[in-house]
Amino acid sequence: MSLKFTLAPALGIWAISKQLRYPAQAEARPGPKFDAAVTLNPMFEKRFKRGEDNFVKRDRFICVTDGVGGWIRKLVDTGLFTKEYVVHVADLYDKGEYANLKELLDKASKMTKAKGSTTCVMAELKEGDFSTLHTCNLGDSGYILLRPRNGKVDTVFKSETQQHRFNAPY
Repeated sequence: MSLKFTLAPALGIWAISKQLRYPAQAEARPGPKFDAAVTLNPMFEKRFKRGEDNFVKRDRFICVTDGVGGWIRKLVDTGLFTKEYVVHVADLYDKGEYANLKELLDKASKMTKAKGSTTCVMAELKEGDFSTLHTCNLGDSGYILLRPRNGKVDTVFKSETQQHRFNAPY
């Protein structure tokens, strides 16, 4: 038995129950989409501040951030940066105010006022004659594209990390 979870309805119910106003999301369109479940589980000593990581998930877009821990030496909480950053990513994505994922990453960074930095992985499904997966990866995070075939799972693609050394991404 296969279970599929989607995050959007849970957020919608939460928003309605709290009577918050969010921009209406476009109705689900037919075609490929991300079926994903996401949970944030920070290390015990970072739970009081809800960690340094964050995410945005839409039917055809997903973005995951991982705050750069090295900032703690300067007494900067990168969790504040990632939390503000994903708000800008979601807003720009929902409004379609970007030409490509690199521009989306750049615009959201420039809008973020909190100190710190983050690694970021974005993936977007685009439709045309064929559905295409567009990705953007910055830092020591990454992604793997897997495909089931003949009862096993093959690695189709694995992104390269971008870092000077541990905890020091580009």
